[in-house]
Amino acid sequence: MRPSSAVTDSSLHRSDVSGRRDVGAPGGWLRPQLVWTLLLVSAICFEGLGRKLLTDVPAIFFYFLKDALLLVGLLKFGLPRAEMKAARFLYRGFGAALAAAFFWTLLQTLNSGQRAPALAVLGFRSYWLWWIAPIVVAGVLRDKRDRERAVIVLALVGVVVAVNAGIQFAEPAGTQSYALYNGEEIVPVATVATTGRARVSSTFSYISGFADFAVLVPALLLSFGLNASLRKVRVLAMASTAVTVTVIPTTGSRSPVVLAIGTMALVIWSGGLMSRAARRAIVVALLAAALAYVIGPEAIEGIQDRFGMDDTHNRFGEILELLPPFAISRNEHPRWGIGTGMQQNARVGLKIGSDWESEGEPGRYLVELGTLGYLLVWFARLGLAVALLRAAAGLRRAKLGAIAGAAAAYAFFAVQGNLTFDHVFQALFFVGAGFLLAEVIGVQREAAARVQAGVVRPVGPTAGVVSRWDQS
Repeated sequence: MRPSSAVTDSSLHRSDVSGRRDVGAPGGWLRPQLVWTLLLVSAICFEGLGRKLLTDVPAIFFYFLKDALLLVGLLKFGLPRAEMKAARFLYRGFGAALAAAFFWTLLQTLNSGQRAPALAVLGFRSYWLWWIAPIVVAGVLRDKRDRERAVIVLALVGVVVAVNAGIQFAEPAGTQSYALYNGEEIVPVATVATTGRARVSSTFSYISGFADFAVLVPALLLSFGLNASLRKVRVLAMASTAVTVTVIPTTGSRSPVVLAIGTMALVIWSGGLMSRAARRAIVVALLAAALAYVIGPEAIEGIQDRFGMDDTHNRFGEILELLPPFAISRNEHPRWGIGTGMQQNARVGLKIGSDWESEGEPGRYLVELGTLGYLLVWFARLGLAVALLRAAAGLRRAKLGAIAGAAAAYAFFAVQGNLTFDHVFQALFFVGAGFLLAEVIGVQREAAARVQAGVVRPVGPTAGVVSRWDQS
């Protein structure tokens, strides 16, 4: 006889085993989870658009809107127990480094070199607020239908971003401006010297925001598109990936092109080079490349010209600063730092001066927190990378290779990306990590449901993971 279980055949059909949990969930697209996801993604990606269209609204409103929405999500949906346990399990071994880094940055708000309490609070928020986002997002997207619809939301946002980028690139550079933090000064767009074409920001307030989107979102969309079970999700995700990749050269930046190509190649390779999904992805990539050459040849030319600049070698050399010995030796800094927040971009708007300046994120950590604080934060971020690699391994075992590839790419960004001093990269990264965490937990819930139903035996790593996460 089949062992008795709370999960019957009919309830198993309604669970994640079929890929759809809680089929009778009311609300559809108006479910609070989806409305919140749409608002959060829009607040991140349409900040610059809001500043340009709603000029009577203070710019600071748009800057902090995504933070407010994250806190609303925290209050409404909380930090679910299962998601918290899963996150701790994936992050195991680095909890002490995270706690020490948290308290060190808190202590550094009282540093004698700190010149403004408001800047200290803003800096502390920049270090840690968005670390809760993956758990909140994973809890919100617990239902597979909500995850599918969230991918559709992200795909549609990608189309809007791409269309705006194309329109801006087609317009004369002299007619455009950026929507920077203070919202009062009109800042003309930068141009590529050899072509005279604008380096566009699309729906973001500055080039860097659009570049962040170009690096983080296409690989995520491609991975979910390749593994989508519903045709409409697959088509929308792949189409959005194609149009988004097409306009990446309009940023005029070199790194987004290199990183986007690299992460998409990783997703395709991880999904299986001989699979039908991989062939689809290769077609999408070739189509995007062809469209880029046909629609924006000057954008391609501008990128090629910028790769020929003298500073390209130095930019590649900056990769070495991902390793502490190089970062510490190459950046002048006070041994004990000058205080949390003192290298934030908002310092300029607050008219707060400093004797120390650094452009790269490792250097800013060193200036603000000193050598010890930098090392604590570095190890905390290394824990993020390891957690994402563990997630990738679990997804690969579940035969979700493409999504595993995206998790591996995000593991690299956990160390390489600007998680503290670039608020757009920070928000997009942690929301993307939430999508990935939701998928990992969905896989484990499916495995647990199968075990309880007697469909399979609890063998291998699945059994141990499910029991330790306490997902029953």
